[in-house]
Formats: sequence, structure tokens, C-alpha cells
Amino acid sequence: MLNQKSTTTNSEETAGQGAQPGDDSLDSSNHPAFTSYYEEQSQKADVIERFRHLRNVLLTFYAAHAGRQGAASLNVVDIGCGAGTQAILWAEEGHHVSGVDVSERLIDVGKERMAKAGVSVDFKVGTSSRLPLPDAHTDICLLPELLEHVPDWFDTLKECHRILKPGGLVYISTSNALCPSQQEYSLPLYSWYPGFLKRICEQKAVTTHRQWVNYATYPAVNWFTNPGLASVLSKMGFICHDRFDIIDLSGKSKWISWAVKNLILRWRLLRYATYMLTSSTVVVAIKQAD
Repeated sequence: MLNQKSTTTNSEETAGQGAQPGDDSLDSSNHPAFTSYYEEQSQKADVIERFRHLRNVLLTFYAAHAGRQGAASLNVVDIGCGAGTQAILWAEEGHHVSGVDVSERLIDVGKERMAKAGVSVDFKVGTSSRLPLPDAHTDICLLPELLEHVPDWFDTLKECHRILKPGGLVYISTSNALCPSQQEYSLPLYSWYPGFLKRICEQKAVTTHRQWVNYATYPAVNWFTNPGLASVLSKMGFICHDRFDIIDLSGKSKWISWAVKNLILRWRLLRYATYMLTSSTVVVAIKQAD
């Protein structure tokens, strides 16, 4: 479970490394190794297919829960958009898309790729805790692998609530404190490290051992669980669902389909047990009307 404070200390406090997301003196630079890695990764065929599949699943789920079957164009915001792959895929479907990221270089890459794709995305360098968007503007808000990196993660959730229309959807994928497998640090079983040891690793990750986090300017500092994150969102006025509620069973074997429908979706304890087998926390939440 978690509360409205970071589960670890602010990286600025532990490492003394300048601005963090949410500060006025935002550090939008990145180590060349970091940007090169994400430029390359974001163009891989399996990554693009995964983003395309996610887009289709979320559109189906949104239509079913928001009552907007066949909506031609939605306002979509990709927070932590990186090099813009996911944002461009949504724009290709005719949606009005905004992309926000702390990395100036990756935003520039996104703009270059947008031009080549012949679509329009409003890419901006910015912070997730102060989004450059009006109230009740957004139909779908994407938070892919972001909350673990921002010390002010609760402010980020409040901003998502602010910009979403009633009935709007937020998709969150982030770290999972329950699963020993993780991709944030090249250290074994890091999710299970005690808090004091994580703080030591965070400090080293932005000073002497930057290779642990692939030279990220803002390494992961928060570790979540599905029940904990859903509890916070519910108190903010969201109706929450997890990865099993939105799972696409088409193309799956009959045994997997049967197990999901008759076991995981029916037995809460079994559903919670499966959280330990997945390296990410996934929550899809619908904003209720005030």
C-alpha cells in the first residue's frame, strides 16, 4: 500500500543533482546514452505493435464505459511521451494528441518523427505536475512508466484528474513493489530492497553508478502496488480497473481465456496473487462526475 508521499526520498535531496520534475528550474537535458537508447527502443517493431495494441484496447474500453461508441476524434494526452511513438500512433487514428516530456531532446525527436509521419501532435517540454492544458479538456490520459520517476507523483495524479473530462480515462503503468522482476535498475530483486537500501542505490544511480539506470536523469524513486494505487485514485473520484479488466483475450488459447474469465476475474485473492507475477502495476481509471 502507499500514501500521498513518495515511498523513497526525493532524488534531488539524496543526490543534489539540480532540478526535478515540478521545479521551476526544470532540467530537460539527458545523458546521450539515455536518449540514444530510447530513440532506438521506441522504433522497434515489437514496441510499436505493443503501443498499437494498447491504443486499440483502451479505445474499446473507453467506448464501453464512456458511452461514446465510434467517437471519431478524442483529446488524448501522453504524459512522459518520450520520443513520441505512442502519441503519433494515436494521431494516425485522427485523434487530437498532446505529448509532454521532461526531455527536450526526446521531444525534438518526436517532432521530427511526427513530420515524417504526416500527422499533428502538440509536443511540449514540461512537467507532469503542472500540465499546460485547461481543466476538463482530455478524454484519455496516458501515463506510461512515469509515476515511478516523479517525486511529486500525487500532484501528477491530481493534474490528470483536473484535465480529464467527467467520464474520461487515465491509463497508468508503473513500478510494482510486489514483483521481484523489474526493469528500472540493473540490480537483482531491486523491487524487494528495503527503503534505506533503495535510497542508497538512488544516490549512486545519479552519481557514481549511472549505468544502473541506463543514465536516466530521473531514475525510479517510487514503488507501487495495484491495490495501493487504486485506493489513492478511488479517493480522488475515480472508478478503478486493472490489467485483467481490460485484457484482450482474442488470439489467446482457450485455457488462458478460461483461467482469466473463471478464476482471476472471479476470485479477488487469486487476482491479487497474480500481481506478484507481473513486473508492472497497471491501473485504468474512469473519472466520475463531480
